[in-house]
Amino acid sequence: MNALHPLLQNHSLRLGIQHAINYEKVNSGLHRGDLRRIRSFADGYGPYTHKTLKAREFDPQKAEAYFAEAGFTQRGDDGVLVDASGQRLSFPLTISNSTNEVTIATILKEEAMIAGLELNLDVLDPTAFITKTFEKNHELALHGWDTGYSPLPAFEWELRGVDAGNPSNFNTTNIKDEQLDSVLAEWDRNGEVDRAIKLSHEAQELSLIHISEP
Repeated sequence: MNALHPLLQNHSLRLGIQHAINYEKVNSGLHRGDLRRIRSFADGYGPYTHKTLKAREFDPQKAEAYFAEAGFTQRGDDGVLVDASGQRLSFPLTISNSTNEVTIATILKEEAMIAGLELNLDVLDPTAFITKTFEKNHELALHGWDTGYSPLPAFEWELRGVDAGNPSNFNTTNIKDEQLDSVLAEWDRNGEVDRAIKLSHEAQELSLIHISEP
């Protein structure tokens, strides 16, 4: 989610989109229950993983309530929500053209319509996909960063505020938060395990707050 996109700067809208994404159906249907949704971007790191944070659940009623707060209160003839000016609640969802990605995105598109959110699939070859997201020209994109094996969460790239609004870096959400930057700066300097665990939890909390608050 590109937080610098004009519409996506609205925190109610961001919350609504999160509740309109049905990844549970992707995992239970397409993957037949063999996979689970990660709770946060730092899931799977033992004590470094926040124990209570979790991805927001699919809930069309909550999504519609948040969309209404953002001004999208009426449904058009095609079921897509619109605001008072007639602007449709519609975003391109940029994905790579692998069969699995297209299948996943198709499920998400169908389920999002239940909440009045239209996702138009923007299917690109891998090179074009990486270029578009790295240049921050996307609005919504389906991807994740694989850091390879590491005993610690990787906080080196995707959360750094200095990279927000600038092309050719890993901060594709354009997250920028002074308190988060301070935590990450201490993370870089820290050499104590107990403090590293606390800092990891704080970074996860602050990143969740950033995408759900003004």
